[in-house]
Amino acid sequence: MNPLSHHPLLPCLLVLVTSLAAPARAATLVVDPAAAAVEPAGSAGNTFRTLQTALDRAQPGDTIDIRPGIYREHLRLTRGGRPGAPVTLAGRPGAILDGSIAGRLDWQPAPDIAPGVWRAPLDFHAFTIAANGKLVTTLDEKRTDPSREKQLRPRDNIRWPAAFRDGIGPSGWEGVKALALYRHEARELLLRFQQNLDPRTLDLAIAPKTPLITIDGASHVVVRGLALRNAAYGVHVTRAADVIVEHCAIGPIDFGLHLGEGSERVTLRHNEIWMAPYAGADPRQPGQWDAWQACKSGGYYDRYAVRIASSRGHHEIHDNLIRDHWDGIQSGFPGTPEENAAVHVHHNRLVNIFDDGFETSGGQTGSRWHDNLIENARVAVRIKDPAAGPLYIYRNLFLRNLQDFRNWAGKDGPVPGVQVRIYHNTSTSGAAYNMSYAAGSTITTPGFHFHNNLFWTRTWLRRDNAARVTYPPPDWQGDYNLYARSTPAHPRPGEAPFTPQNLADLDRNWADARALAQQAGRDIHALWLTDRAPGLTDAAAADLTLAADSPARAAGLDLSALAEKLPGCPPGYFRGERPDIGALQFGEPMPRLPRPPPAITTASQNPKP
Repeated sequence: MNPLSHHPLLPCLLVLVTSLAAPARAATLVVDPAAAAVEPAGSAGNTFRTLQTALDRAQPGDTIDIRPGIYREHLRLTRGGRPGAPVTLAGRPGAILDGSIAGRLDWQPAPDIAPGVWRAPLDFHAFTIAANGKLVTTLDEKRTDPSREKQLRPRDNIRWPAAFRDGIGPSGWEGVKALALYRHEARELLLRFQQNLDPRTLDLAIAPKTPLITIDGASHVVVRGLALRNAAYGVHVTRAADVIVEHCAIGPIDFGLHLGEGSERVTLRHNEIWMAPYAGADPRQPGQWDAWQACKSGGYYDRYAVRIASSRGHHEIHDNLIRDHWDGIQSGFPGTPEENAAVHVHHNRLVNIFDDGFETSGGQTGSRWHDNLIENARVAVRIKDPAAGPLYIYRNLFLRNLQDFRNWAGKDGPVPGVQVRIYHNTSTSGAAYNMSYAAGSTITTPGFHFHNNLFWTRTWLRRDNAARVTYPPPDWQGDYNLYARSTPAHPRPGEAPFTPQNLADLDRNWADARALAQQAGRDIHALWLTDRAPGLTDAAAADLTLAADSPARAAGLDLSALAEKLPGCPPGYFRGERPDIGALQFGEPMPRLPRPPPAITTASQNPKP
């Protein structure tokens, strides 16, 4: 006989085990700004005035139903849900999380600084300043201190008193359009606008460098349907896994979504993310280089829509619209070569990117960047010192960018032999390849492979700062690409008018680059079209599909036959004997990106993060 069968505590133990096994019923916690100002102590009610109070009450499986209104809170989640039962923040239309302080500052003229400058007392470091919904360039007091020792590069010698007097660089105020600076010792904020606008007449939002939503150690969380605005960070995730951010409007914000230390399996989908610089985000606008230098050399460096750094990887970023930003999506730095692995970036659309659309650096093991559309960026993809691979970049469409592919290297360059596969992309920038290496560095990239890419371009190769940098010969691998030269008769999209000197230089550069490719043993089977367009349906109208008579048809290499199995190229991925060159096979339509989202799930149909 079982000695426990008649134990007096057995019924109690059975009740306890049963109660632990039975899942708690998921609750809906309502947050409404019209709710009572003070929740009664010990109340069991489910309606709250503040989001943080509801979050502190939430249990796995609960949904926080956020009613329309402006919530001036900085949320912190340290407890999440569990598999199949996430904690969900669900914003209704009109639910806005705003990081700015309430009320107006006491603005006074500051003629002692310069005409047109205004000052206001402020007891915290103002990092984010939005004027009429656009972010003003903020200078770093330390970097622009007038007593700072003169630097070697002229661009590193921005000094804030002169900047507030004269603007930045040769364009003065035409490029930067506005400047702000927080003086720590004086505890005041300085502000000046082009044409000496009065800040008291503008809609200003001032915010500290604090995330709107901090998720730290809280796994299984869903953030859905919120408008996040006027903050340094939108959502900042660390030490958490299985987090979803979806259907959110994130902007104007400096750093949209940050996936940092210890984050893993974060999904970002169907969001619109923007910075909206007051200076503008068009890399071709007048004074753009001075605006770039103000932020990069005198301010707080790069802003970004999404950054992945020191994470455990396995993130997915898809079907987002990123517009009017400094950088789009960065992944890999900082971090060890083992970190930030298996990142999947696909079906996003990026428009008006002041610096880099994609920046791939550091650990990229198994990462895939594909089926994206990048328009009007300074650099579409910066391949930046990869430390681990393989990295796959394929089936992307690039339109009217200054550069599409930039092989960038610091003093050490990429780890020798790291594998980077770039294939089946469609490019329309001024050079097929851009080398940007640190002065005096010896860089090797034999693990970079370019195949089946369509380039409508002015030249095969461009070297940045060629007068100051001694470049090694191109040593990446490449073949079965198509290079169509942009000419007055067949101009690529957004092509500037040609001058007689342009044409003479282009003739020489085209011939020299082709000779260099032959000398290096590259692109032996490539198509070089000197006086013919690549056969895109209507590139001027942003239709990059292949026309029936395109020379790119059946001109590529069957990548499914390679020993290394490449993502996106399974057996039968094309029709006929050989694949077409470029991102789209003949007959594939121009994609609509981001793709339309599915219907928003209800509380009972939450995704299972």
